[in-house]
Amino acid sequence: MRVDGKIIAQKILESLKKSIDQFHLCPTLAVILVGEDQACLSYIKQKQKAAEFIRAKIIVKKLPENTTTENLLKIIGETNKNPKVNGIIIQLPLPAHLNPGLILPYIAPEKDVDGFHPDSPFTPPVAMAVLKILEEIKKLNFQFGSPLGVFNFQFLVIGRGMTAGKPIAKTLKKSGYKISIAHSKTRNLEAAVKKADVIISCVGKPEIIKAKMLKPAAIVIGVGIHRTAEGKLAGDFDEEKISKVASFYTPTPGGVGPINVACLMENLVKAAWGK
Repeated sequence: MRVDGKIIAQKILESLKKSIDQFHLCPTLAVILVGEDQACLSYIKQKQKAAEFIRAKIIVKKLPENTTTENLLKIIGETNKNPKVNGIIIQLPLPAHLNPGLILPYIAPEKDVDGFHPDSPFTPPVAMAVLKILEEIKKLNFQFGSPLGVFNFQFLVIGRGMTAGKPIAKTLKKSGYKISIAHSKTRNLEAAVKKADVIISCVGKPEIIKAKMLKPAAIVIGVGIHRTAEGKLAGDFDEEKISKVASFYTPTPGGVGPINVACLMENLVKAAWGK
């Protein structure tokens, strides 16, 4: 069964909008963009659309491609001190000369709504999105008369990047799930996939997961995304083929992505409450 991320995301946003209206909040997010990467600009538009819906405010600070680490850290420091800003994100990826591992920890933990800072009180939105999908699957499975005991399932996270695989694996472990991690140096990915009840793929390349690799009724959540030769967005697996084996799967686009943005807005509203 296809899990529609747009529906889940819309429910989250509608709930946030009600809270903002009821308590007269004015959540404000600062997005720092270095350069003119088209994918980054697209991601920012998605955030702006969600923020507009819930009546939050987004300030986009555009910096030139050749911005130095020193100048970027100065901008982050100034934004940290701005009392009107509740949340700060650095739009990734950054240009090659900037090291996100060095830069992201400079965001004040209480404003780090992306959850990258080790002391951030916020769960990374991409990990929250996976948890929301699991909650939805449990609801759907209960409706079908077979409650899903996912805590007894074996999870496989494919990919260990700092923006998806790593925070997802960390959050799932913290939540009590049984986790294995696969990556580019995993010798037998097919065997690892075959053992897993839930596969979360965070690679961003075609056909990382093939239908023949799955055990019957496995759950497949696609986080990775790439553009095909035709310029279309696609995930780590062929949805049509996977749908014939998996019990549940997420589409790309329209799966994890919209929920990720909605969860970022949820963290922003929490940050506004904290103020």
